[in-house]
Amino acid sequence: EDHSFEAYVATVDRLLASPSFGERWGRHWLDVARYGESTGPSRNIPYPHAWKYRDYVIDAVNRDVPFDRFVTEQIAGDLLPSNGTEERDRLLTATGFLALGVKDVNQRIKVRFQMDNVDEQIDTVTRSVLGLTVSCARCHDHKFDPVPTTDYYSLAGIFTSTDDCAGGRNKMGGGGLDYYNPGMLVRLSSDVPPPPAEEVARLQAKVDEAKKAWDGIRGTPEGTKRGPNGQPVQRQFRVNYENAQAELLQLTDPAARGFAVHGVREAQVIADTQVRIRGEAEKIGPTVPRGFLTAFEVPDAPVISPSQSGRLELAQWLTSAKNPLAPRVAVNRIWQHLFGQGIVTTVDNFGVTGDLPSHPELLDYLSNRFIDEGWSVKKLVRTLVLSRAYRLGSDAPASHIESDPGNRLIWRHSPRRMAAEEIRDSILAASGELLLNRPSDPAVKELKMVEMRDNGKEAATVHDKANKELHRSVYLPLLRGVIPKSLEAFDPVTQTLVTGQREATTVPTQALFMLNSAFVREQSLALARKLAGDHQASPSELISDIYQKALGRSPQQAEIDRALDFIRDYEANYEVPVLAAVDTTDQRGAENSATDAPVNPDDIPREDQTTGEIAVAAPDGKTAAWMALSQALFASAEFRFIR
Repeated sequence: EDHSFEAYVATVDRLLASPSFGERWGRHWLDVARYGESTGPSRNIPYPHAWKYRDYVIDAVNRDVPFDRFVTEQIAGDLLPSNGTEERDRLLTATGFLALGVKDVNQRIKVRFQMDNVDEQIDTVTRSVLGLTVSCARCHDHKFDPVPTTDYYSLAGIFTSTDDCAGGRNKMGGGGLDYYNPGMLVRLSSDVPPPPAEEVARLQAKVDEAKKAWDGIRGTPEGTKRGPNGQPVQRQFRVNYENAQAELLQLTDPAARGFAVHGVREAQVIADTQVRIRGEAEKIGPTVPRGFLTAFEVPDAPVISPSQSGRLELAQWLTSAKNPLAPRVAVNRIWQHLFGQGIVTTVDNFGVTGDLPSHPELLDYLSNRFIDEGWSVKKLVRTLVLSRAYRLGSDAPASHIESDPGNRLIWRHSPRRMAAEEIRDSILAASGELLLNRPSDPAVKELKMVEMRDNGKEAATVHDKANKELHRSVYLPLLRGVIPKSLEAFDPVTQTLVTGQREATTVPTQALFMLNSAFVREQSLALARKLAGDHQASPSELISDIYQKALGRSPQQAEIDRALDFIRDYEANYEVPVLAAVDTTDQRGAENSATDAPVNPDDIPREDQTTGEIAVAAPDGKTAAWMALSQALFASAEFRFIR
């Protein structure tokens, strides 16, 4: 109720100090870092330890690690000095930025696999920090920007001199655990206690026995016969062998025991690389010295040591206060998250084909201030949200719209639709179900680094955990191609490329999601039960409470009257639905997540703890009426938009 500027400042400072700040703004960087928890297309192999990089990002944002240091840690954390084991492990984890990209593990030719991964790393680093599409120069000189092919391969030499330790490949081709090489993960600094010798011996014997059985039947007439499930008989032998291998690895693998992460390290061979003719990995051209872009000069640029990859020098070059792009790109991203669009609207492209800044002097001023204040993201955010421009209302006089329909001159606060994570988190917060602590057991932690079918048991298990999760959305499992159902309708990030600005579409499936989603209905029911169980407040007071929880405002009297009529009519005409069980298997026999199965709009799925079946818990008429009102508010445009 205090509308003074001092109260506003106190609120801003409280929010900046909240752990939730790192979770929200860390998600912005995870978009830019194309964070995902699996390799992606072709054969989708999980990254079971990726969550450690996610937590590193959140913690770094909350600690307000200076942005230049933040970037340096992610590109060359393994090459930085540390003051102890904990700090050393944190720096090693930071290099997951370079390792967690999309990988075509179906590629059978090693050099192509390597150069494709190098290209992905170059694209991520240059677009995230410089806003330049340098990877366009892989095959030829850049068509628009002054980036010759030789510059591309100067950077490529840095990354070919770096081991991409994402846990793969034991060998090119193959299947199952052939995709996993525990030696290609980054060992943390902690000492690893040896596993019990007798247990290792027992599991090794089990592996040997399973392999002997698999070798004895694969490819034989008996093995290729089709069983009752339509699969070759030999398939189960292969699965038994892979499961036995996985059991042994779970006991002996340092990564499975929490002592390794996805990241990068210096390669055994440090060397410059050659230009690849037309970008083809096997067509070798002249060797190019490792170095940086020549499109602009950075005074006092570091010289790459012949004995190191050059990642540390690259990070120093990128984050130099004299680099003309890095601070401007960072400031522009922060502006965009607060004002809806960047001063340069193409936040990932500052090249010739990108947009011109609407306020170039402002961008320069903020960039210099950003550097002078120690590259502090929190200080810049505080400066911007305390500005008059940020505190403007969203009213839109017709004359203003006619003069500047895109609000490029910042004459009002542009309304924006909440992101997918914000919508889910806001529903949970309104229902009172949101858990604000960090979950201790990430959903993908127990997944093995073997191929995961999108419609298979592993994906179904991940979906099921995501559907039951009540923590903030940043902690949901984010395997590529397995998007949590509660985020899917509202343009979640693709997780394949640097994404500084998401799409914000308005399509019919979003309304259908709000009407039919088991998640929305369950949270509406949770809120309704709290309201229906409150015997102290009057119905009008409860309506005011639900408006405050869902929309952040008090209802007008007309809205109260309409809601009272709705509650009364709904309760009077409500019929308890017939209890039913929900089939949780599809026609192919694959397991589905319970909350993905079709449900009657009047039914709320609940798992029977005795039978494991999904049964219906039908609310009484009063609760059902409050549930319908809650869901109607969640489905409103006012709920989804910030004005």
